[in-house]
Amino acid sequence: MKTILIVFCIYSTLTITSSFGSVVNIITVNAERIVPSHAKWGRIAMQKTKERYPHAKIYDYLHVKREQKGQYSLETFKLWLNENNNKFEVMVNIKFETNTEKALNVSVKKNTSPKAAVQIPPKEYSHIIYYHTSEGIIYDQKFQQAFEQLERPDMVKCRILFDQNGQENEVIFGLHNTEDYNGKQLHAEMKNHINDIISREKSPYKKIKSIKILELSYHYNKENKESLGGGEEIDTLLKGVKDIKIKRFNIERREKQLKEFFHNN
Repeated sequence: MKTILIVFCIYSTLTITSSFGSVVNIITVNAERIVPSHAKWGRIAMQKTKERYPHAKIYDYLHVKREQKGQYSLETFKLWLNENNNKFEVMVNIKFETNTEKALNVSVKKNTSPKAAVQIPPKEYSHIIYYHTSEGIIYDQKFQQAFEQLERPDMVKCRILFDQNGQENEVIFGLHNTEDYNGKQLHAEMKNHINDIISREKSPYKKIKSIKILELSYHYNKENKESLGGGEEIDTLLKGVKDIKIKRFNIERREKQLKEFFHNN
């Protein structure tokens, strides 16, 4: 039987991420759960944020955690907004009765730390090439060299497959570039997460079967219709992978699909 633990970015031209206070974002969910249990509260968090900041666009979203205290529960969310070409973060806390799910209080607080106000990339960087493959490509030195050449990577998702006494289980994590890192910097973050997971999963009865890249995306120049540094190397690396899917999309399309996701769930 195969068990799955995912540190996951929902990404169908939309990214849901975490790692509170970090330059890259991580959230853990169950792979078999189709509709997140926090989806209802996520919609409320977005609604209240829009009411507080009517002129800002929500371009990314994170479910941070749920805490239960007696008969009450607290859902915490983090949202990334864009207003007047500036990014900032908002924390939303929703307190409700655990049994009845009756909302008692919703607080919306802006994160005023200097890190939060990051300038939006220039327009020529607003389009993105997105790759997805269900089987993944091998994470090795060849991939590292190609990925490190990317001038503006957007996200990367990695799967580590383990074997424990004949039973397979896997950990999948996604890194979303929220700090405008280049390929070398984002790869360093990914490598750190790989090492942390391997260290945490370390056991005399557990062995690594493979490490593969499931998804990656990077910004490219729409006007010149070419990628910004490293794209050719990445394209060559992925060429011939049988189940690969390639999409091109922009910021506006991602925002639209983010809204549609929460509306439908």
